[in-house]
Amino acid sequence: MPPETGTTLIDQAVACHTRMLALPESERFTAIEQALKGARLFAIIRQQSSLLPDWVPILEEQCCRYGAIWVYEWFRDSDISNSIPQHQDRGQWASQALGCMERLEQLHDSPINWLTHMRELLQQVPPAATVTAKATELHRLVLVGNSQFDPLRLGLRSAFPQAQITYWPSGCSTTSELAAPELTAPENRASLQQLLANVDALIIQRLPSGSPDSIDIPGLISLLPASVRAIVVPQFHYWGHHPWIGYAQDPDGQLATLEAESPLGGYQDFLAMAAARRGLEADYLLQQPAPSSLAEALRQAHANSLAELQQQEANCDLGIADWIADQHRHTAIAHSIHQPTQAVIQQLLRRLLTQLITSDQAAAIELSAEGGLDQGIALSIPIHPWVRQSLNLESWAASWGKKEGQAWSVEEQLASSIEFYRRHPWIGEANLEHGKYRFAEQCLDLLAAPLSLHDAIWLSDSPGHALLQLAQACWSQAKTGDHAALDVFINCCWHTQDAELIARALHLVEAMPKDGPWRDLYKLMLAVASRGSKEQCGQAAQALVRHSACLNVLNLRLIASCLQQDNSADSQRALAQLLPFLPEVDQMLATPD
Repeated sequence: MPPETGTTLIDQAVACHTRMLALPESERFTAIEQALKGARLFAIIRQQSSLLPDWVPILEEQCCRYGAIWVYEWFRDSDISNSIPQHQDRGQWASQALGCMERLEQLHDSPINWLTHMRELLQQVPPAATVTAKATELHRLVLVGNSQFDPLRLGLRSAFPQAQITYWPSGCSTTSELAAPELTAPENRASLQQLLANVDALIIQRLPSGSPDSIDIPGLISLLPASVRAIVVPQFHYWGHHPWIGYAQDPDGQLATLEAESPLGGYQDFLAMAAARRGLEADYLLQQPAPSSLAEALRQAHANSLAELQQQEANCDLGIADWIADQHRHTAIAHSIHQPTQAVIQQLLRRLLTQLITSDQAAAIELSAEGGLDQGIALSIPIHPWVRQSLNLESWAASWGKKEGQAWSVEEQLASSIEFYRRHPWIGEANLEHGKYRFAEQCLDLLAAPLSLHDAIWLSDSPGHALLQLAQACWSQAKTGDHAALDVFINCCWHTQDAELIARALHLVEAMPKDGPWRDLYKLMLAVASRGSKEQCGQAAQALVRHSACLNVLNLRLIASCLQQDNSADSQRALAQLLPFLPEVDQMLATPD
């Protein structure tokens, strides 16, 4: 059962975990698929973020454990050569189970003895035995899909120069070489059936449901001889590097007449659209770094893009989302949201080859056309600096962008797009409820919001000035007893060491309840910030030792440092009481300053 539309990767992983446990033993095939898919999804999630709920490793461990055990039991109790049904990735169960075992060893501190015997059996499974038997020679291939299939056709022509490769477009094709009768026309069914009766493989593109060019995949497969395999490939749709690019609502059908004028042709830049409506210039969108809240929103948008692609691939025989999750920082992924780059096409083509022939045969093929699989691309949309910053993209992303064969900067793209929407304000008015427009509005709101403590320190050109402004902004709330605002105010005092701010903070701290750790912690921070004497800081630190069990490591290190510098007997006794809560204090004491 595929995940529901709009779910995130973590939702899909949890759904796989839940389903794998709920399935009866009679559906062990499906349970294994769910366990291995869950393990793959959790691996992608780990690569995207290091800040995950505590229960995530628990669920990942269970997916890896059940997946490894069930695959082992299947190979142990079955005839290996016939045990894996013909389906996506089931021929790779042994290698995936070995990967799960490696992850299990990483998740457990102590050795897992029972893995040794399981690993020995699965390592004996020959690669050829874990995949469905494949033809050593291919003479006739049929491809059914939209214009995205053309690069794959070129790649397959390079891989199999002697083969007859027929492309049957799912809709109207603008390329005369690819022209073919309409796929869905009833009068063409007989000729299509005759064509498919003599093929070695049928490769079909799964388009989103509701698409005008969507393909009746079961109907096509029904025309194949029983011995011929159909391979279902997903449509490429990735917007993780271009979160504001999409197609706009066009209630009066006017956009088609503006494609030649539009900087992005048929695409629209909803960030530029929202900026134009707010009277903002491109410089405003480019000169300010993304605050942490905006960066997190963009990382979530990227995760959602991968989740959509992963969901679309769920009912296909191969996919590319896992590779994108692993490689998107290092290489360009998309010219536009529907146009993959050379690197993606090559990876997808390699995976398609391993479905058509054996892995060894695929590895031996040199694709002479690889260097030109994405040639003729007229538009490569630049990547916004906020996206580059938030996703930590490497240096290639700063110069990504091309139009009509010429370099095209993000500055030029944004400026021209904003001007375009100012000339045609009706486009923005017609798209106020569009999801991408609303996301663009959210991003602009986050950019305009007051800086957080983290952003004032790390993103501001003048951290000291930004911290003073932040302290003034949260002072009124801090006076009302708002603990979050008071905490920010105290930290501004800590970093700026401003005497006036410290005096105001001390007044607030004295009014706090005396039975909790916060009052004593703030007093210590303010004593250090005001350059209090060693004795003053030591006395403030002594009062905090009784709260050691509920303080974090940074707080404990501050306390230890102040106690260490005060040579009084009381401070030394307090330091001894602190040691069990912070073992690394021993090392700190051995390193002066």
